[in-house]
Amino acid sequence: MIKVAKWFAMAGGVIPVCLLMFVYIELYLNINRIPVAASYGMYLWPSWILLLGEGEEITIGSLAWLSISIFLNVLLYSLAGLFCGLGWERWSKSAVAV
Repeated sequence: MIKVAKWFAMAGGVIPVCLLMFVYIELYLNINRIPVAASYGMYLWPSWILLLGEGEEITIGSLAWLSISIFLNVLLYSLAGLFCGLGWERWSKSAVAV
């Protein structure tokens, strides 16, 4: 169960970093087009909503909010992994008992 939660937590940290990279790559390729990664980013990174009030410039405050948002995503994903691991253990024990 803890192993599953660790993998989910790692995914919760990797997904926001990958989404940010993809958005910047898409903007570098074509600045006039809205990035596709931003359209499904809210589903994969729910705490992205904390960044809506930030501007384009990179400041200490914006980096702090970015790190808080990523940390909250890691917590959310690890909680989901904990529930999935717990459900998987219960399901596998009940399947063996039958």
